[in-house]
Amino acid sequence: ATHIYCQRNKEFCAKMKLRRLTKQHVPWMVELHADALANDLLPSFGQSFLSILHHEFIYSPHTIALGYVDGKQLQGFVVGTKNTSQFMRFVILKNLGRLLPIVILRCLARPVLIKYLFQTLGYGKKIDAPSAELLIIVVEKLSQKQGVGTKLFKRLIREFNSLGINEFTVGTHANTPISNHFYRKLGGKLSYRTQLYDSLWNYYIFKTKL
Repeated sequence: ATHIYCQRNKEFCAKMKLRRLTKQHVPWMVELHADALANDLLPSFGQSFLSILHHEFIYSPHTIALGYVDGKQLQGFVVGTKNTSQFMRFVILKNLGRLLPIVILRCLARPVLIKYLFQTLGYGKKIDAPSAELLIIVVEKLSQKQGVGTKLFKRLIREFNSLGINEFTVGTHANTPISNHFYRKLGGKLSYRTQLYDSLWNYYIFKTKL
């Protein structure tokens, strides 16, 4: 019966798949994050670090965490923050005792991470950009090119808009044509470029009124 209903009401059922995430989704979020962005900074600190971070993505008062869920399987998710600096402070102060041992061990094993951490702590302070930001958007490989990322992105825009946020930013590696095309296709305007973690990043500005 549900299958027949969804065939007749595809738009309604697609909306039902978009939902706020809860702690039960954290293991899937961590797995998707570590797999899709294995070479980025945050996965460098390991699964325990990511688990703490994703728990705060869901429960922090500064963030919005949305997922595209089919049955029990998380096919993709997006996280936005109303204020990146405030969110970072919140996470660090709340979880310092848990994060510090993880960070120290990883930095001892890979000293370049120390430089990257200082860049992260200074992130956004010298840039005149919106305080709101899309922090991460990930879609699992088998669900890509099916509109999942677009649905998540547009839902985040509506959430931002409902909070009175008029614009937000999102950064991506300059040498990843797929993600840059994705943001341009959705109306992003290239605002600035900067060096971060020894790579060139593009930053796009989005308005929340479609």
